[in-house]
Amino acid sequence: MKKSLLLTMALLMSVTFAKAQSFEFQFQGNSVEDGGTVTIPAVLDDFGFGEYWCESNPSSNPTNGLILKLLSGSTASGSASINIERNTLNPQTLKWCMGGTCTMLNDKTSLDKTFTVSDGLVQVQFDAENCRQEGELLATLTAAIGSETHTVKILFVYGTTAVNSINTDTRASGYYTLDGRRVERPGKGVYITEGKKMIIH
Repeated sequence: MKKSLLLTMALLMSVTFAKAQSFEFQFQGNSVEDGGTVTIPAVLDDFGFGEYWCESNPSSNPTNGLILKLLSGSTASGSASINIERNTLNPQTLKWCMGGTCTMLNDKTSLDKTFTVSDGLVQVQFDAENCRQEGELLATLTAAIGSETHTVKILFVYGTTAVNSINTDTRASGYYTLDGRRVERPGKGVYITEGKKMIIH
């Protein structure tokens, strides 16, 4: 009797701990580990003004860049906050869109908002527009749906100096492309590993 009671309790505990997560962040179609970093290099804007922008989701395709995706169900309400941890890019404007509403950060270093997920996902648009100098911007985005919370770090980099300065506290060990994708078996190209740029010929 005592043995069966212990087994029942162990089973109930394992079911509780095995509860699956209900949402996650994804970048370019790949799951982002909770607390992981998405690295995005600056690119020239599409308007021909010669300005450099960093955008977490530059395409109108909602699954092209950074998204929050439901793993069960298709609609949900949640809350999110974004915090600027470091900023040497000095962009002209910082804009955060999520759940259909956009907010200019101006000189703020943090913002909170509520959002609604429809059709199973919500596009995360965080833009540093018209970056005026080489450097980097690190922001932490935290989202909560119900009692579940997940975090993703967004690292914008502009210029080779900034790429070289990506260190191990924002980059896990391994090989990464300049746009932040992990590569298991790197071929010829330029990669970030252990916080340093490596060129493989």
